[in-house]
Amino acid sequence: MCRGIIIKNKLLVFLILALPSILLALPVFYFVGVPAGIVTLVVLAFIDWKIYRSSGWIILKWYHCQAMPLGEYANVHSTLYTFSEKVSIRLPKPFIFESMVPVIFSVGTDNSSKIVMSRGLIELLDEKELESVIAREIARISESGMAQNTFISMLAGTVASLATAALWMSLLGGFGQEDDPAPRFIRFVAMGLVMLPAALLVYLGSRDQV
Repeated sequence: MCRGIIIKNKLLVFLILALPSILLALPVFYFVGVPAGIVTLVVLAFIDWKIYRSSGWIILKWYHCQAMPLGEYANVHSTLYTFSEKVSIRLPKPFIFESMVPVIFSVGTDNSSKIVMSRGLIELLDEKELESVIAREIARISESGMAQNTFISMLAGTVASLATAALWMSLLGGFGQEDDPAPRFIRFVAMGLVMLPAALLVYLGSRDQV
């Protein structure tokens, strides 16, 4: 990844985190005073930093990922070690989640990354094919910008999950059961509203990457 793309992603993450914090702190500056406003900004900045650093673990929790056992998947561990040595990066930790859909992605920071695979991917691909997809993920990690991309993915997933939240709010609001037309319609409307900003976040975070 070229330096310009890394700077672009860092700037995008900074704007996403900083703008809401500044907007929340402005009323404190106006109504309470400068010292309280500064304290508010410091607290919000700390919260933003914690969210940013924890975004990888949040995604792992979403997918109910488990650390990949060494004895059961020795070939995956050995492949990760081989390719990590070739590109001189810290060995990523492999995780697995239960899904028959073939999926592989990486999360974490530039100094501590995790590669996540679905069980369906491992069962579908043969040894050479699995080596190829792992090599591609290792290449993505070596390009840097892992922390920024992980945070953007977490944020896009949070935005997309608002559709499910709308479904449950409609159920709790008295529209009836989940199979009733009203909750499903509300969910479809919410999905249509949130998919555009979610897709835009993913696009901005991945544009110009190979």
